[in-house]
Amino acid sequence: MSCPPTGTCRSPISGCATCIRTWPARSPFDDGKSLLFTKDLDETVQSIATVSEHDAECFRTMWNSFAPMLEQYIIPLTYELPMPVVDQVVEIGATAIGEQLNEISDLSPIEVIDHYGFTDPRVRMALQSFSAMWGFHLDDPLGYLYPVYLCRMVNAALVKGGSHRLSSALYRVLVSNGGEILDTSEATGIDLRDDGGVTVEVADGHRFGARAVASTLNPQQTFMGLVGSENLPDDLRHAVADWEWEERTLFGQHLGIEGSFTYRHPEPRVGEAMIAFLGLETEDDLHEHLARVDAGTAGGGEWVHVTVPSHHDRSMAPEGHELVRAEQVVRYDDDWATGTQAFGDECLGLLERHADFGRIVLRRSTRPPTSRPSSTRCSGVR
Repeated sequence: MSCPPTGTCRSPISGCATCIRTWPARSPFDDGKSLLFTKDLDETVQSIATVSEHDAECFRTMWNSFAPMLEQYIIPLTYELPMPVVDQVVEIGATAIGEQLNEISDLSPIEVIDHYGFTDPRVRMALQSFSAMWGFHLDDPLGYLYPVYLCRMVNAALVKGGSHRLSSALYRVLVSNGGEILDTSEATGIDLRDDGGVTVEVADGHRFGARAVASTLNPQQTFMGLVGSENLPDDLRHAVADWEWEERTLFGQHLGIEGSFTYRHPEPRVGEAMIAFLGLETEDDLHEHLARVDAGTAGGGEWVHVTVPSHHDRSMAPEGHELVRAEQVVRYDDDWATGTQAFGDECLGLLERHADFGRIVLRRSTRPPTSRPSSTRCSGVR
């Protein structure tokens, strides 16, 4: 959804609230400089040039390569059935843009940054943050997904009133078109029929036939548990058996502030960004931090990305208050049952080093669960 930099736009989904488009992301540094990343290429290049003119031109080159990749291949392919890898490489490589996409298809985020010639440690840190913030390992292949995550960042927006407004709008569209939501329906089995259809059985004995099933459970629950490993083709069974949980996830700190929330950075537009990355200065800082995350020794006051939704949508907080959300990458299996409060205190300390804000009247932490999910309880849609 394309919106003006500081304006609003209306979703085509019936009943959906307005989207708030903001300056998407900014990385402020201790020397008073900062990096702004936005949908406006010239504005982003101008911001990077304050840190490195060389890297500013590298970004222009990279984005001018990514834009047609996204428009001609990456985004359209998300609406098509997957092709065999060899066939896909051959088809994509039939054009000059496709050849460029194939060149980066097996590269890690670090290798993509190297490929386009970036050298400044602050610019490299910022560009790697856009995939690192979701828990990706920076030396693992990400390939064509790197342009996706960069595009996702520079087009970031908020839904007016909160993201639940969007899910509620989708609910209304479904129901108004004859759909039905079956809450707390625990699936107990999925049968693959000979005619190519599927049947889902739930705990109360009801069975629902369909041409396809969309499952939000993990692959082992869906295929090994509900379908049954004995009913899977060999290649799918082997792929599911090798599936592993992500090693990283997110810790969130949500604050209700009585009064204002203002960054102390000399660049005033830091406060206008939807996401501000705080705590790290260079690429080496980022890599060392993520190494501590994986080792279980990272503290909560090292690196966070912060959003103040009420800066962009006043309906998100009462008058005279602000809503603050700070998130950071953490290891999944740390001892969150006992360490949440202390980790959150450290996160709060990092915010206090970068911003002035009033009295905290609400504080909630969202931490990883203490065990992996095993239930197949879900809402069914028919």
